[in-house]
Amino acid sequence: MTTRFNDSESPWQETYAGYIRGELMEFLGQHGPGANLLLPARAGISPNDAPEDLRFSMADELGDLLWFGTDIASRISVPISQVCLDALRQYAGYTKTPPATFPDLAEAAVAHASDITVPTRLGLRYPNIPSIPGHSSLASNPLYLFIRTTGRLTRALDQGAHDLSPPGATELEPVQDPVRSLGTYFLVLAYIASTRLRIPVNSIVDFNMAKLRHRRLHGKEKDIKFDRSWA
Repeated sequence: MTTRFNDSESPWQETYAGYIRGELMEFLGQHGPGANLLLPARAGISPNDAPEDLRFSMADELGDLLWFGTDIASRISVPISQVCLDALRQYAGYTKTPPATFPDLAEAAVAHASDITVPTRLGLRYPNIPSIPGHSSLASNPLYLFIRTTGRLTRALDQGAHDLSPPGATELEPVQDPVRSLGTYFLVLAYIASTRLRIPVNSIVDFNMAKLRHRRLHGKEKDIKFDRSWA
């Protein structure tokens, strides 16, 4: 934490919401056409064709997003395995034991990606019209699920204080609590790491911690970079 934050008078929830929004934008755009790697297969970059440096840069940013989620879970005193189990049960009728490790989490996310869904904007506005496709799944559109579930978490943290206008789909929903939001957030990040970046989640987590330890000793301007040795 000493490597990430300046002193702030705002409650930690508001501070974290702002940082996570910033990390989302860095993940999608700072290192090139990152968002294109998360689009449906017919519209975006195939993971097999993605430049290595793009995947590695996005893995670095994904590690930051995982760190924030992990620290939030610690601050609100809920195990990551439990919030992810609750989310899997909500979406997929999951009956297995809680995912105990990040590889377990990634395996569950990939296996149930078609079941992990969020309502679309049209689905929220017109919930009673059967002809309108009311939901989008993690398997069909990782980009949409990533933006929506990250938005849910930041709204849960700051109670929607920084919603954008006009409202998107996330702002049409009631504000959720952080526990409910965290599980889906972790599942989406694990799925993206495994299927779009093609990098094990635990490798990304290990790198993030190594980066922070190095930063504490040498400063952010001398950060280490994600490379093949971590993939």
